[in-house]
This record gives sequence, structure tokens and C-alpha cells, in this order.
Amino acid sequence: MNILCLTYGDGTSRTFQKCVNSLKRGGHKVSVGAWDRLREHNGDPNGNGIPHRFILRGGGYRNKLLALWYPLWMLRLSLFLLFKRVDLIWASQFATAIPAAVTGLITGNRFVYYIHDNLCLSYRIPVITNTIYKWLDRWTMRQASAVILSNPRLVEKHAEPYLHKFAFFLNSPSLKKRPEDDGSNGNRSFCVYVNGSLSRPRGIEVLLKAAERVPGCRIVVAGRLTDKRIADAIQSSRQVEYRGFLDHEEALRLYSLSHAVFAFYDPARPINIIASPLKLYEAMLMGRPVIMNTETLIGKDVREWKTGYSCGYHDVDGLVGILREIGANPDEAERKGALARELFEKRFAWEYFEPKLLDLIRSIGNRGAVKKG
Repeated sequence: MNILCLTYGDGTSRTFQKCVNSLKRGGHKVSVGAWDRLREHNGDPNGNGIPHRFILRGGGYRNKLLALWYPLWMLRLSLFLLFKRVDLIWASQFATAIPAAVTGLITGNRFVYYIHDNLCLSYRIPVITNTIYKWLDRWTMRQASAVILSNPRLVEKHAEPYLHKFAFFLNSPSLKKRPEDDGSNGNRSFCVYVNGSLSRPRGIEVLLKAAERVPGCRIVVAGRLTDKRIADAIQSSRQVEYRGFLDHEEALRLYSLSHAVFAFYDPARPINIIASPLKLYEAMLMGRPVIMNTETLIGKDVREWKTGYSCGYHDVDGLVGILREIGANPDEAERKGALARELFEKRFAWEYFEPKLLDLIRSIGNRGAVKKG
């Protein structure tokens, strides 16, 4: 099948890359349409040989002008899709799926609606806007050939009429993604690793306050800094080593140099309570325990699995206690990490989900072939 994968980011998202590469391994002809928000790419940003086209450039991240850029993205994408004929579109998120749904009425292009973050669970939206969004989201699901989520907890009430279209594939990495041990972690100093989204709802300020009270605790940070307050806090801390925005392999390698991975999620955002973050499963892949806040459902799972540590999101004293415990008992942290790795291999590796994803895509292709016949 000729599959066009669309994302409203630049295509470097690890989750997006994973799905695109799975489709390519399944024997499909895959291409990517994306939005280069920072005007920093020319061609394939991932170096995997998959054709990339940037439909829009500019706009950045986390700023008020995005209220204008998002409609521009949907308009530009719609114009692009009107003149595109493919067997299937992989549409990531609402801002990409609704142009696919509208233009599909004219072109006949079918699409899969991939939902990474539910919009109204991620942000505070005015009641009227929220109502309109849910109506449009439900209509988009009706038009879709399938809807994909990472877990059933993320299904919202307005989506329930289309549950028969839903498929669930855990947001986890592949076993093959684990870098080989180069021996550099043998004499590592006490270190906590933070990566991914470096924004206020990820509890970084809480970690910095706690670390100030734990001498010898080093914090290694990797990711894109888009929040000035967080950037200032990170750059002014003597305990923080900021590595910048890294490719996936190097970001994974840093897990091996740490004693634990910090993964707080602000419970004020409903999606943070029920989500299954990629960061958790990457830590499990790399055999590292996680530090999570107790308000999240996945934090409760971590306690049950005995693969990490937890305290309240705003509990600085509790976090200080966890950091001191890890520093004083690194062997226990290693034991938790080894248990996490074992559990990951048995239940959570992407290798268990990729065949199911390819079966879903194949079934959609077969339904299309029957209609054409």
C-alpha cells in the first residue's frame, strides 16, 4: 500500500518515527508530510530514507501566535491533500486528521486517526470551544477507517459510539532500540535523568528544589527548551548538565548513565493522570527505575510492579527522601531497574504490538480492495 504519514510536528517524534518505520517494515511504500515549526530541516530529518515533505514552515512551539498558525496548517494541509491520491493516510492528532477527513470526502482517500494526546484532556478549553471540538472529533472518527490510542483509559465519552473502530497499541519502544553497553556506566556518579518535554507540567521545578537539598545529586537533562522559565532555572542550576536536543540513540544511551529517571506529570491536566508515557517504557527498556508522582495511574502501576519510586507531585520533602534513598542504596535502584527490564521484555516491547498494527493496516487495505472490486 502507498501510505502517507502526516504529523503536525517535524517528524522527529519518537512515537511517530516508530509507527512510520513499522509501516515501512511491513512492506508498504511510506512517505511523510510534516510541519517544520523551527525552520531547521531540509529533507529527511531522521536519515531513514523515507521521503519527507514539509507542508508548512515556521510557527514555533508554545506561543500565542499558534492560534493563527494551526488554522494555517490545516488550510495548507487540506490544499495539499486535495491533489494527493494514496491508498491510506496515517493522520496524527486532530489538527491533521480533520483535514484528512474533509478532503477524503472529495478524494476518496481513507485515513487512520492516530491520537497521541487528547486535546480537551491536555488543555483547559472554554466550554463552547470544547463542545465544538468534541462534535468535530466525533465526526472525524466516523469518517476514519480506524482510530488508534495507546490505552483504553484515554477513550472519552464522546468517542464511545465508535469504539468498534478503536485499536490500542502501547506507546512503547522496540527491544532493538537499546544501545549496546560501551562500559561507560561503570563508575557513574549519582545521577537522575530527565528527558522529553521540558515544560512546567513535567515537574522539573520540583526536582530542582529537591536536588538542592541533596548534595552530590547530579541532574542530566535532554530535550528541547521552549519554556523560558524552565530554561532559566535549568541554566542557573549548578547541579544540572543540559545536553540539548538529542537523537533517539544518544537520548537512550543517557539512561544507562543514570541511577533513576524522573517522570513527573502535573495532575492538574486530566490526561497526565491516565496517560502511559513513552519515557516510562524507555526507562524499563534500559533497565532503570523511574520516579513518578502518585496521582497518576501509571505511578500506581509502578508501585505495584516495584520498578520505581513515587511521591506526590508537589511533595518536595518526599522527593528529597527518594533522592537520598537512591543515593544511599544504588544497589536497590539497580534491582528495581533489572525488574523493570524483565517486565518490559515479557509484556511491553513494541515487538508484541507491531504485528497487530500491520494486521490492522492490512485489513483496511483488504476492505478497500473489496469496495473497488
